[in-house]
Order: sequence, then C-alpha cells, then structure tokens
Amino acid sequence: MVVKNKTKTENMEKWIRLSILLFAIILIVLFIFFLKQYIILKKADIINIRETEISSLIKSHNKFSAQDADIIRSWMTFDYINKLFNISQSYLQTTLNITSSHYPKLVVSDYIEDNKLDKNIFLQSLISAVKGYINQH
Repeated sequence: MVVKNKTKTENMEKWIRLSILLFAIILIVLFIFFLKQYIILKKADIINIRETEISSLIKSHNKFSAQDADIIRSWMTFDYINKLFNISQSYLQTTLNITSSHYPKLVVSDYIEDNKLDKNIFLQSLISAVKGYINQH
C-alpha cells in the first residue's frame, strides 16, 4: 500500500514537472514570436520614439511647415502625406517619378520594397520633395 501511494505520488510529480516544462516552452515560443513581430514593426518604422510627436502634431491641426516634413515615415501612404501637408495629389507622383497604379493609396515602404530602393535615400528624397512643395506654395 505504501509502495502504491509512493508510485502515485511519483507519477503525479512527473506530470507536474512535465506540465511546468511544457508551459515554460510555450512561454518561450510566445516570447520569441512577439519579439520577432516587434523587430519587424520597428524595422518598418511603425514603432518609433517619435510616434507621440507625430500624434501630437496631427491632433493639433496646425498648418504643417517645411520643418515638419521630418515626421514622414515609411508606414504612411502617399495619400496620407498629401493630406497632411496639403500637397496636390499629382505632385509627389510627378516629382518622384512614381508609376505605380496604386498611387496615391500606396504605402511608402511597399513602393520602396517593390522598386528595390534604399529606404533612407528615398525617404530623404520624399522629405525634400515635400519641403520643396511647401516652400513653393
């Protein structure tokens, strides 16, 4: 009888250890998954320290100046940028030679990726084009 109870206790402990191990593995896998997602979002400039700055600028509804063009990020669409800076719809398309049929509903990062462009160089060109438009008007 004592041996039988000891075996049941050992089995119970074995199942508890196995359950804890399984739970730990699940937590590690979830941690890795969410870390990878965070890295992807960070690379896409969706997560950025300046998000609060962008939010506050948009909420303030002030007229954007050429200095504000630095808030442009790759997650924005060309349509969104046109509306933020009150740019004519065809200006960026013409200035940056964008031939995509998806313009202006095209996400900047998708355009960069589809055309195999350097992200930083294109973003600087986009920012310069926006600044040029604002300074002309």
